[in-house]
Formats: sequence, C-alpha cells, structure tokens
Amino acid sequence: MPRYLIAYDITLPRTRSRVVSRLERQGATRLQKSIFLLEGTSAALARLEASLLAILEDTDSLLLIPCCDACFAAARQSGPEPPLTLVA
Repeated sequence: MPRYLIAYDITLPRTRSRVVSRLERQGATRLQKSIFLLEGTSAALARLEASLLAILEDTDSLLLIPCCDACFAAARQSGPEPPLTLVA
C-alpha cells in the first residue's frame, strides 16, 4: 500500500489538535511533533487532504509527500523516538 509523509506548520493550537485527531483517526503514525506517516490509497489521501484543508487557516501549511518502498527502506532515524518499522 502506498505511503505518504504528511507534515504541517499550524499556528493555532485548536486547529493543530483537530488536524492531529483527523490524522490519527485515519491511522497515521506520528513520527515527530508535526510529521506523520500514512499508508493508504491515493483516493483516501485525497479525501483526507480535502478535510484538512477545510480546517486550515490561511497562514497554515500542509505538505504531502509520496514515499515509495525504496525511499522508505532507505529512511534513517535517530534520537529518542522509537525507530521506524520497515514493512514492505
């Protein structure tokens, strides 16, 4: 199933909480404070994107990046967070 990195820069805490809730309801995994990994179809991503854009303010930003299997397998992570689980 396709993977997508989703990152955001959101000013208002309430809006940020709503975005996080929607991402978590869709099964996205939080990688860092404002970065999530989502596995799903392009249609599901399009629906999620539309629902997120509907609640963002003009000063907020949203970044959606497709992540192929080879790129995901080459990913590296360091720091206190648990490592990514690489499942092809």
